[in-house]
Amino acid sequence: MRLMEHLRGLFVEVRRRRVLEVVAIYGGLGFAMLQGADIVIPALNLPATLLTALTVLVLLGLPVAAVVGWIYDVDSQGRLSRTPPAAELEPDEDEASRPFRWTGLLAAAAVGTLLLATSWLVALRLGSADPAYAVEDPRGSYLVAPLGLRSDAADDASLADHVARRLTRQLRGWETLRTVTTAAYDGMASKLGLEQDDLPSLSQARDMAKSQRAGSLIGLELDVDGDSLYLEALLYDVAEDEEFGSPILTAGPADDLDGLVAPIAQWILQIRDQETSIEELRRESPNPNAHQDFDAGLEALRNWHLSEAERQFRSAIERDSLFTNALHYLALTLYWQTARESRLVLENGPEIARLTQAANRALGSRSVRPGFRDHIEAFRAFWEGEYDVARDLYARILAVDSSDVEAWLLLGAVELEDPLLESTLEGLTPRRNLNLARRAFETAADIAPDWQLAYGMLFDIDRALLDAARNERCPGFDPPETRPRPPFMQTKAATQVGFCPVVDDSIEWIPHTEFSAANRTDAIERADSLAQRSRELIETWAQIHPEQARPHEELANWLTWRRSNLGCQQDSASLRQITRNILRERERALELRGDTMPADLLRLAMLRLAADDVDEARRLLNEGMTNIRDETVPPETANILVALGKPDTAIALSRPQWSTWSWGTRDPDGGPPILAGDVAEPIVRIRLRAAAGDVGESLRAPFERLFDTWSGPEYSASQSAHLRSLGLRLGLGPGLAMNPDVRRRWFSGWEAAGLEVPVLWRGFLAADSAAGTEGDLPEVGRALDAELARLRTAETTSAENHFLAGLLAQITGRHEAAVDQLKQIESCPLSLHALSEGWGLRTMARWYRARSSEALGNRASASEAMAAYSAYRRTGSTEVPHGQGNDR
Repeated sequence: MRLMEHLRGLFVEVRRRRVLEVVAIYGGLGFAMLQGADIVIPALNLPATLLTALTVLVLLGLPVAAVVGWIYDVDSQGRLSRTPPAAELEPDEDEASRPFRWTGLLAAAAVGTLLLATSWLVALRLGSADPAYAVEDPRGSYLVAPLGLRSDAADDASLADHVARRLTRQLRGWETLRTVTTAAYDGMASKLGLEQDDLPSLSQARDMAKSQRAGSLIGLELDVDGDSLYLEALLYDVAEDEEFGSPILTAGPADDLDGLVAPIAQWILQIRDQETSIEELRRESPNPNAHQDFDAGLEALRNWHLSEAERQFRSAIERDSLFTNALHYLALTLYWQTARESRLVLENGPEIARLTQAANRALGSRSVRPGFRDHIEAFRAFWEGEYDVARDLYARILAVDSSDVEAWLLLGAVELEDPLLESTLEGLTPRRNLNLARRAFETAADIAPDWQLAYGMLFDIDRALLDAARNERCPGFDPPETRPRPPFMQTKAATQVGFCPVVDDSIEWIPHTEFSAANRTDAIERADSLAQRSRELIETWAQIHPEQARPHEELANWLTWRRSNLGCQQDSASLRQITRNILRERERALELRGDTMPADLLRLAMLRLAADDVDEARRLLNEGMTNIRDETVPPETANILVALGKPDTAIALSRPQWSTWSWGTRDPDGGPPILAGDVAEPIVRIRLRAAAGDVGESLRAPFERLFDTWSGPEYSASQSAHLRSLGLRLGLGPGLAMNPDVRRRWFSGWEAAGLEVPVLWRGFLAADSAAGTEGDLPEVGRALDAELARLRTAETTSAENHFLAGLLAQITGRHEAAVDQLKQIESCPLSLHALSEGWGLRTMARWYRARSSEALGNRASASEAMAAYSAYRRTGSTEVPHGQGNDR
């Protein structure tokens, strides 16, 4: 009886101190953590020892939790304190007289039993032969690894790696087995810290196989004896950690690696009941020279030498026009060139389409492995606008082989390009899934860190998110049931519906009309965090492969894009620093790439111009333009020419861009959008000529064309006024500021159309009514003050805003304000990769600033501004430079 009383007292004290509750809560949390770890650790390819360590820690923590629960308690205010002994309690607090309940004890016992059972099961699993890496069909999946090389020649250092690549190629694409891709192997080697010519140890190779869920490892030992090669292949069961079967020995000449590995490939395929001939394995084309060119193209593509890869694939096709894989990989190479130069999609697109169709026709005349066939058909579907078909095919490829980096990249590309809307219960929404695209690109970058395309496409998503958030530049989508549109085919904006991508828990689409200032700040912040993650990926890539050009190119692109989002409030010194950083990364990339093209020189010229190195910019411009075709001239070249006072040359070079542009504005009466018509040419002429300082007939003629077009019978007076309002948003402001006669006609009829003339232009019109006399005209002054106040509080401003405010200030004789506004342009992050008349305005602003500084008597400031202007225009004149920029 005394023992029972002691036990009863102990149980009462345990319950009073809430020990059972602590144990139950700890046990439940521990059980949940182990269950989650049991799922997550294999999925993330983490070592199984981590699960062992967690299990031990959870079990060791159980008695610790009980002791802590006995000693400490948490009061109602959440404060931790020691639990008082029962003797210190008041009589009404004593629980000894209360009936004992077994509920808490049973709950703690149940949770503890469950925790112990889980730990026991985990221990059983960990005690087996590494079943976390067991695969359903061990002989159905392989990783090829070069383990040894015996040679006295330093030139043979990479030979074992090349042999492994050839064997991997021969084992891929069959129905009955999966072989880890070469790109995935390279990625794993990089993560292990292996240099390009380093060979992994056997244990490292096994870890690679486990990480890719491969059941078997093919380890290769190569012996080089002069021009002869001797190869031994050993097969290992990855899960059982032991060899199986007999070593496979083969020999052959050093110039026939495919012949060397073909008997090994045939033997492994026979294990899988996949009968094939040695000759079929050795060559994918009956023409041995075509096959040799194709292999050289694959090697160049692997090293991201796209020009060389294109040349080799074209040579292979010239030798064998039905070489299916050569046709396919040439199309892919041309497509991936557009990742470096997005505008090339218009030039390369039709040829890529022809190549994909030719590859699909060749499938009927050549025996092509099922895996390769799926790739060829999937890319053909993607490039012909059959996005759902391409999605399904790439998903099928990845279901068989999750290490297929090419499939991950192109699945992401399908999601990034799909232009169609779909009908859902909530209404129309884009089919484009940017979350899936981002996961696909991040997976590709994780599997193969040195495959360059993934980073560039992640960057494209980040840029789309921030462009939408900052500038409301949102993509348009085609209505459902629209005819399939290939990625290279443009469409008119009027036929599309705008949706903006925003980041919440994931990337979502909202209609353009619902994207307001209220949610823009949050959207910018979230998009910034994603962009920073992409930069970290690029920097990690550059650290892993400092010898590669592509990371430096991508970092230069990233910095260029970030620079474009800084705003004119940015400190000019900071702007120059980021420009120098871009220039440094671009020059480093060209140095590593070693194949500087004329277009590269023109891009460097743009960067030199941005850094005010005008002489070097002019030299690079002349050198680049000497050897380039018009259709490959980068769009930013026009900016250099406008800044140097050559608008007509800039107009001619920019024609391939603006010839496809179209604009429209909303109908105030609720009808369909009001289309601007065929007015791209006069708008570009006004923008570029005004930015170069032209006035007179060179500007009046394109303005007359706009008036003639928008006063036609298809437009009402109200619609014409609304289109002229649109013109202000298209960069026509400087042209209007320099042409009072045109300006008065431009704003006529606005009030009748329900439009309000912006305050800045009310100031210019007031100056016109005063016949252009200078002085502090009251109405002009009020308009100027209002505009200056707006610019001080605006979230973003542009070079055009400050240029026009400076001109209005100069008209009123407010020269200090004119100098301030015109100097502010130096801090505006003008575009380094797209057409922008701001570069011409920056040059012209220096001339106008010199004029106002002279009026203020500040000769030093006037001389400095005039010298900066003269460096661009090669003139010392202080006369009005109107017409000087015309280079006709």
